[in-house]
Amino acid sequence: MTSFRQRIHAVHLLNDFSGSPLVFQIALDELIQQGHAVELYTATPSGNGFLSRIKSSRNHALFYRWSPNKYLTLLFFLWAQCALFFRLLFSVKKGD
Repeated sequence: MTSFRQRIHAVHLLNDFSGSPLVFQIALDELIQQGHAVELYTATPSGNGFLSRIKSSRNHALFYRWSPNKYLTLLFFLWAQCALFFRLLFSVKKGD
């Protein structure tokens, strides 16, 4: 592996065994293999799901849960988006 070319901030709310996290995992694995530093923001990065298998430089947990109550799911979604905005606001640098 070569030195890190660029730091990439990758975000995906769901970390399960469905198709979209699988495709995202494949794409991120390729970026890591090319030498990019990947910082992954996802729900329960230490839990079960395709995105838990990624050996990125850093994993960041987002609090997002699905609920049978659509209003509670909306609240979780809004909270995750606001928290993500402020995390990225203070961590993303010009060269990322």
